[in-house]
Amino acid sequence: LLYCCFSSEQSSSIDQNSLNLDSFFQFIVNSINSNIESLLNSQNELKQDNNTDDDTKNELISSKQLLISRLIIIIPKFLDKFQDLLPTYKEIAINTLNNILINSLELSRGFEINKSDYDADNNLGIIKSSILISFTYYNYFTRAKSFTKEIQCNLLLIISSLNSSSQEDTDMLILEALSIIICIDNQFATNANADIVKLIYSIAFKDPSNISTNQLARECLQDLLRDIPLNNYYIQCEFGIKAVVEIIDNSLSKSNDGISYTHELDLSLDFLNVFLLGPNQKDPLDEDDDDEDEEDDEEKDGHSHAGHNHDHDHDDDHSACDHGHKKDSKTPFVINVD
Repeated sequence: LLYCCFSSEQSSSIDQNSLNLDSFFQFIVNSINSNIESLLNSQNELKQDNNTDDDTKNELISSKQLLISRLIIIIPKFLDKFQDLLPTYKEIAINTLNNILINSLELSRGFEINKSDYDADNNLGIIKSSILISFTYYNYFTRAKSFTKEIQCNLLLIISSLNSSSQEDTDMLILEALSIIICIDNQFATNANADIVKLIYSIAFKDPSNISTNQLARECLQDLLRDIPLNNYYIQCEFGIKAVVEIIDNSLSKSNDGISYTHELDLSLDFLNVFLLGPNQKDPLDEDDDDEDEEDDEEKDGHSHAGHNHDHDHDDDHSACDHGHKKDSKTPFVINVD
């Protein structure tokens, strides 16, 4: 485990006969599942325990969460380290992540049902955050589109449950993971409602002065809208444009001598610009920055966010969410102002 986490040597330096990788990997997965079950049992036992104070109970629950979280994070590192010795490592990664998500969400539901006074504020945030961190590590060696819609939906459930209580650092983590989650299938994510737009807005407008968060939120919105069908786009506009126009309108009504600058207004105009470009139109302002775009393309080909290098393994047809590949639309997108 220590080698997997910290060694920078290549996996080829490991003698395949010296370690049964399949058995060892299964040991890690089984440890996660057994500890998830143990955590739920511990919660039930502590609920009935009147001899232990609440602080001690919370400490016991947190320690179990930390163990599960460390095991969850180590799985993609393990697969990345030994991928040359595991021919089906991508399939293993997808199946394992799906299994962890299902078990974790079942744990979360059970935890919510059995909550007591001592853990009323505990939403298993440590485990949920570790799943998002782990997911960004999976993206080092598995393209976003390889993951299933079920995984996409379950990851969005985790993000939604974390959002209400998240702080600045967690918001950055959420948006970084969200940018990859959207790219699993942005058409599927936009065909019924505008929940992801609402999620992006709720995170970004917590602190509209945070430049880093704003940049990630804008990229998430661009990824969400990129190349989606017009019907999907209209669904997103119904909430997305209306919300920012209301903010702009409020800014106008508060001042008699022009619009006063606010970070909220600036962010609203930024989001409005993304919407007005439509699902497949290149920003004309970008044409003056071709040299800078080329540099950005090289960086974004690996989907780099906050120091990570998440490679989406883009298709040749530059399908939706292929970062770093801006598209020119042959048919300009037109908005009917009526």
